[in-house]
Amino acid sequence: MSNTINKILKAGFVNYLGMSLGFISILFIQTKILTEQEIGIIRLLTDKALLVLPFFLFGLHSVASRFFFYFENSRLDYNRFITILLIFPLVIYIIGLFIANQLDLYKINDFYAICVILFLSVYIRIFEEYLSTKKKIIFPAFLRDFLFKLLFIIILVFYYYNFIDFQQLIISYILIYFLHFLLLFIYFIKNLTYSLNLIFRDYNKPIFKEMALYCLFLVFSAGSITLVTKIDTVMIENITKSSAYVGIYAIAFSMSSIIDVIKRPITKLSLPILAKKLKENKIAEVISLYQKTAINLMIAGSILFALLWLNIDFVFFLIPNSEIYITGKYVVFFLCLGKLFDLALGVNFEIIQGSIYYKWNIFLTPFLAILSIVLNIYFIKNYSFVGAAYATAASIFTYNILRTILVSIKLKIHPFTIKYIKVIPFIFIPFVINYFFSLESIVLNFIYSVFIILFTFILPIYFLKLSSEFNQIIDFILLKCRIIKNN
Repeated sequence: MSNTINKILKAGFVNYLGMSLGFISILFIQTKILTEQEIGIIRLLTDKALLVLPFFLFGLHSVASRFFFYFENSRLDYNRFITILLIFPLVIYIIGLFIANQLDLYKINDFYAICVILFLSVYIRIFEEYLSTKKKIIFPAFLRDFLFKLLFIIILVFYYYNFIDFQQLIISYILIYFLHFLLLFIYFIKNLTYSLNLIFRDYNKPIFKEMALYCLFLVFSAGSITLVTKIDTVMIENITKSSAYVGIYAIAFSMSSIIDVIKRPITKLSLPILAKKLKENKIAEVISLYQKTAINLMIAGSILFALLWLNIDFVFFLIPNSEIYITGKYVVFFLCLGKLFDLALGVNFEIIQGSIYYKWNIFLTPFLAILSIVLNIYFIKNYSFVGAAYATAASIFTYNILRTILVSIKLKIHPFTIKYIKVIPFIFIPFVINYFFSLESIVLNFIYSVFIILFTFILPIYFLKLSSEFNQIIDFILLKCRIIKNN
């Protein structure tokens, strides 16, 4: 098994360990300890910070991945590069605080808490992206996906036993962000050999001008993408005037997150690799990576979607106060559908970002943002918080189609192969069988659905050898379980 696949598996394991912990936290602990209004308040606190995050990152998180290979052979230029990554976001943040003060934005609820989360999130993202260029993705994944969630569960227990009140819970939540930042910063420094360079005349080189232009274009594209993924909760609150609806939507959204967790380690490793291959004009290798990620992400996403949706009533049956949260059932379906479509089209966004055509994002993403806002207004007004899922799914479909067309036209590549096409019919089989032949007992239906997915999707793809990487992973699991022997 290759070193890259091995790292993806390890990071994926940490992600899914964290996802399992997150599932336990939000589905069984938060729904038991917190009201839907309190869940909504905490979710809005984070989403409002992340909504403006790209404008403070100014594209520098992607710069870490895309331009790192231009500087790795020159110590002086490398120092300049790292100085930009560390100093410039701080300057932007200070300017942002000044503008916020002039506009009286401090009157917004929880303004200062949002500012602290925003600052910490900026540097967490930059540290993670830089470390991904060194292929150091496992420890950052552990901090983000496991430790953060474990500590939040601990403070929820304190709140449950009245050791702290809700305001102190919010403060403790922010302190967890700070601890995440601190530990990641220490790990970042450990993997960094660097001297600060503040001599501005040293930055008068074409590559730094290209970086500045890249950031300028990226801030609009990344801002628009974040707007699409985070505007839903803010608009639900503004249109329905209910943080409780935000809480119900947040629970459903968290369920759907199972679909795209597998993409995180793959995209983090893919972007620097794609940027380097595109720089070296190794298009054949880019095509290979593009097609492999598309088919494997589609297979993995389909398995997870089927497992979740075929057992959705069982999942809601298990969580406390299920009669409240089951109203978000179809939020789960449409968000999962949108995320599966995103997975199935592979790393098209990363290819655009790593190529000379990144400027096209300044046209695509504002269109997506406007479309998302318009769709959210229409669907939320007509279908309440479920409408936000319709809007998000439609936006993801539209944006991915446009990105795939752009990559196809400009680079003459696409993610589709004969084997890719052969996988698609198998995706529908478990859903069709379960629709016509489901069991009354939700517990027995869970076991039944697992067998359906195994025998009608996983095994056919394995024996037809539609994906060599998928077969490697299955063989690895079977070998570890001693079901097959190593040749």
